[in-house]
Amino acid sequence: MLFLLLESFFIFVLILLVLLSGLPISFGFALITLLLMFIYFPETISFIGTYLLSNSSEYALLAVPCFILLGAVISNTKIGSDLFEAANRWLYRLPGGLATTTTVTSAVIGALCGASTAGLAAIGRTAIREMKLRGYPDTIASGCVAISGTLSILIPPSIPMIIYGIATQVSIGKLFMAGVIPGIILTCLFSLYNVFYFKIIKRDKDTLIDKKYTMKEGIVILPKVVPFLLIVVFIIYSLYFGIATATEVGAIGAIASIILSFIIYKTGIREYTNAIREATGDTVMIMFMVIMASVFGQVITKTYVVQQFISTIIALNLSPFIIFIILNTIVLLLGFFLPPIAIILIVMPLFMPIIKIANFDLIWFGVIMILNLEIGLITPPVGLNLYVINRLYPEIPTSVIIRGAIPYLLLILMEIVLLYFFPELVLWLPNKVIG
Repeated sequence: MLFLLLESFFIFVLILLVLLSGLPISFGFALITLLLMFIYFPETISFIGTYLLSNSSEYALLAVPCFILLGAVISNTKIGSDLFEAANRWLYRLPGGLATTTTVTSAVIGALCGASTAGLAAIGRTAIREMKLRGYPDTIASGCVAISGTLSILIPPSIPMIIYGIATQVSIGKLFMAGVIPGIILTCLFSLYNVFYFKIIKRDKDTLIDKKYTMKEGIVILPKVVPFLLIVVFIIYSLYFGIATATEVGAIGAIASIILSFIIYKTGIREYTNAIREATGDTVMIMFMVIMASVFGQVITKTYVVQQFISTIIALNLSPFIIFIILNTIVLLLGFFLPPIAIILIVMPLFMPIIKIANFDLIWFGVIMILNLEIGLITPPVGLNLYVINRLYPEIPTSVIIRGAIPYLLLILMEIVLLYFFPELVLWLPNKVIG
């Protein structure tokens, strides 16, 4: 027992030192993996090349660069700002209409590219600027934009869902369908809070400068955005009826976004070059992280620590609800230090036996996990969305962003509880569509 405690402490300290060293996450995992293999399984080091190849040859991984490119095209053109403007012209009548516009636009962009940071880059600057110009507090402006960006990893297509599907060997199409209803619910919860805040809590509504639009102005902008909304329809339709795989949908969506942006916006070589450069950099980073985190997850599950942890859970004979709380707590804590993709690849080899013991559905748990990872995108010190907002508006302190995001984070926790007690909200659509 003492040996297990010392071993656990050693691995924990090793991971902590690497995280605090400032190394990129992927390089950190590579270093930890090599050290663990050298200490525990030196005979397997010669097979490291085989591990790397096997973890990088998944066909489903081809969807990742496709959706990343789609997101890069959106963030380097006027697509995001026009989607925002179109939504604003139809939603401005609502109390705090700009905040709800931000939420709805983020949901639409999420249905296009599946990457949180791409959605933020596409509308973050425009949304915060417009809200600041019209008298919205920095807390609600930055908090709403930061949290709305997290919808991109819940609403299909979602890059973390693709990684989860690969890690657990479950249908990515089912995962995408499972995220539809929870994504709509969360979008509605965020929007209702926006209306509630500006209708009930913020009584000094006279400080807001409302811009009104005519019906004609709302219709005039539609030709610019409808083609991109049709891409969303195509993605959902193709997945719903099994016409195309996630990889095929991503490839067609990326090509369509390039063609449409050229036709509608006359996008030039410079914008496309920037988009390809960004997409290439992000793809390399994510792929290397996927490969190294996968190998790390495989190695660490073979240590006595993990085996003992699983044995302890089994021996305690805990109720499914307590197991649910433990697993969610682990993911939430890791969200403070690691990006979503790394968390999925590290914990799922550990969680899989426990999920089977608790008789949880892997599709359902995947959506629950994504909701937890949404919270991690907002929590320091590694909250990716916080860094994006800081880069766009350095004058807004991180504490202000977090304070503005807290009510929305509580709504995410509320949905997690809702989905625990009503799992059919997750499972009904994928079971109906795919079976």
